[in-house]
Amino acid sequence: MKKLRHLLISAIFAIFLLVFPYIIQAETIVAKENSPGKTDNSVESFKRESKENLVNMDIIEQLFIQSGDDQEKFELLLSGCDFTNIEFSQLYSFLSRPVNIPEKYLNKAPNLEIRKLKCSDNIERPFIVGIPSINGTESFPLIIFLHGGVSWEEKNGEHLMEEAEENVFWKHAKEKKCFFLYPFAQDGATWWDKRGMENISRQIKILKKDFNIDDKRVWLGGVSDGGSGTFIQAMLKPQDYAACFSLIGHPGLGNIEGGLPTYLTNLSNIPSFVINTTDDNFYPSSRMIKILEVAKKCGADILFRELPGGHDTNFLLQESLKIIDFLESNVRNNFPSRINFETSDLDYGKFLWLKIESLDPFQRKDWHKENNAILPDEKVEMRWIIESDFSKGGASIKRIFIDTIPSALGLRSGDIIQKIDEVQITSKQVFDEIISKLRRGRDIQLDILRDGKSEKILSRFPQPVWKYVFQYDSPSGIVHAECIGNKIELKSSGVASLSIFVHPDQFDISRKISVYSSGEQVFNDYVYPDKSFMLRNFFRNYDKSLIYINKISLQIKSKPEPF
Repeated sequence: MKKLRHLLISAIFAIFLLVFPYIIQAETIVAKENSPGKTDNSVESFKRESKENLVNMDIIEQLFIQSGDDQEKFELLLSGCDFTNIEFSQLYSFLSRPVNIPEKYLNKAPNLEIRKLKCSDNIERPFIVGIPSINGTESFPLIIFLHGGVSWEEKNGEHLMEEAEENVFWKHAKEKKCFFLYPFAQDGATWWDKRGMENISRQIKILKKDFNIDDKRVWLGGVSDGGSGTFIQAMLKPQDYAACFSLIGHPGLGNIEGGLPTYLTNLSNIPSFVINTTDDNFYPSSRMIKILEVAKKCGADILFRELPGGHDTNFLLQESLKIIDFLESNVRNNFPSRINFETSDLDYGKFLWLKIESLDPFQRKDWHKENNAILPDEKVEMRWIIESDFSKGGASIKRIFIDTIPSALGLRSGDIIQKIDEVQITSKQVFDEIISKLRRGRDIQLDILRDGKSEKILSRFPQPVWKYVFQYDSPSGIVHAECIGNKIELKSSGVASLSIFVHPDQFDISRKISVYSSGEQVFNDYVYPDKSFMLRNFFRNYDKSLIYINKISLQIKSKPEPF
């Protein structure tokens, strides 16, 4: 009996010696996986450890986390990945799944949160996020508001937070259970330059990564410079929004100030609520109406209200409820049957399922007309240098330039302007305000002090000059597209190539898709899901309702003209 027990103990010990190295190895692997300082938990290490770069959903998850919102980094990490082990339906479900909201945001009262984002110029700029009461995975709309006065360089996070707290649309967002975004613009990152526009897009993307935003109910608006910025977004990036509202803004400011390729044609792709006032010194309604009439001829859906007032928002409390009702009545149509889109800058060549990839001005057609408004330029450009010191009893002219309006009026260097139209010049503020209201074609009276003697100048400004509102440096391309079932009809001008983005809710991908350009069939084939394409395209904007599976790339050939 003792001998048998001894043999049994010896056998157990021998087995333990055989198994012990594997137990140690397993414990080491577990410790490595659970270690907070783990350095191998990267997509690249996963790919190295995976045979032939085969990836799974865990690796995809890590790829998204490590890329942050950096598209180039995402593309780099994605390169070489083999998706053989991932089913199309599995990837589609992963991309469209709701966000797992952190505990700190659940079941809280609505609140504002200040965040910061480093822009492409390495300057960190603040932005404000309004978070509604969240208690689950339900998605909510997003209201984005662009402020005015982008030249206020001293504005900081505290100023921004104060403005956001008082913003009437944040108050509505709390009541309606909407997210709220209040970006920041300044010189170098305005609403009408690419850096400032990129800043807005990145902030929207960050919110969609962190919260469950309803992609089909993202609404954009703004006031003054922000109202002008809203028009810019509506013309260059209409696919990001369901509707927009502009308050005392100018549709052409992005082109005038930023040289952006904004085209009134593109306002046909997004419903707009617009308010301008009768006595606005900058953008009076009488001028803005003429621009918007051209947009309406292009098919734009614009609800325009002309209200009494100056360049202010005294009307806002009364009108804000109408604006909210307008926004709530508009949900983005992901698959419009018709698209009209125009661009001369390929960075802004996409609207939903259509993208202009390259241009060819030699393919411009006779029917391709410039949809532009022509307005009288009534601005008085007083090209002079004024002394900053107004202690001499008025505005002292340091220098007059030749062949300018001041020289035509008979003014000279050294003159001191004491009155303009009987208004005493007591400060720079008074002087600047009067000058801003001067218009071409009107009479003017100046009381000046010249060489110690008082003189009067009675004159008239030159007549207004008629000018086109939009000035373009490069020729544009335009596409009229119509989609019925699996058939697409294209009519284009100035376009060399374009893409059709394919979504399974728009097309029956079990059947061939046919594309016709100017009546000639240019594509007729099946389109299969491309998992790498799905990931790259989704990462650009985190739009869960528009997970395109692939795209059709087309070259547009012009028909030779008859001799």
